Amino acid sequence: MNVDLNDFVSAGYFLARLSEREPWMSAELLPERILSACDCICSFFPDAWTMDWSSSPAERSKGVSAFQIPADRIPDVVSWADGSFQKAFGWPRVLYSLADARAAQALLGPAVDGVTLFALGLPTDLVGAFLAAAEPPPQKEGYAPVGVTGYFRCVSRRERLADGGEPIGFELLSTWMGLLTHSWLCNGLEKQLHEKVGLIPNEYGFIANLDSARDGARRINAGELKGEPEEWFPWLVVRYG
Repeated sequence: MNVDLNDFVSAGYFLARLSEREPWMSAELLPERILSACDCICSFFPDAWTMDWSSSPAERSKGVSAFQIPADRIPDVVSWADGSFQKAFGWPRVLYSLADARAAQALLGPAVDGVTLFALGLPTDLVGAFLAAAEPPPQKEGYAPVGVTGYFRCVSRRERLADGGEPIGFELLSTWMGLLTHSWLCNGLEKQLHEKVGLIPNEYGFIANLDSARDGARRINAGELKGEPEEWFPWLVVRYG
């Protein structure tokens, strides 16, 4: 892909396990294994399940299985996550830097098939709109304040993406309360965009260029396509070997 990383700000780094293509996803348009920044599709490390205070046994069991973490190493993983929260990563799965992501990757131990390290980049001209949409609401009397998410924290720093990555396409993601809640693949939007404008995802299941990604986000936000009623943005996906 021919993109200038200086035109994007980092929204953080992620370790995700590739997912098998779901039945509702287009077998004609998408690869068999899917990479996404959405936890509806992929499992992530770290995530809520890694922290002692925020996970259920069922959630932890699912995460441990996805990343093939031996039982005797689970206490070390949980201890790292509890101690690294808001230092190396923010809620719920956003690693702040490539170095932080590499350290988390090393903690997992031997490489697990399908685990991918990638970053998200937001076009610089959309930073203000995203921060406005993702800013925590004012505190209500009698309620605990809503904290900022890792996505909000990273974008607000306006840092460039780390060198050495390979841009592999754009993913359309919706935001709610500062979280990236849904991918365009959660709604079959790849089929809607194909029918509407002839869009064909690339070999990774992403949109190949920014203009098409912007157009897709605009159409969803305008209600031309059926997606979650949240604000949608185009995000550059950069893979790191």
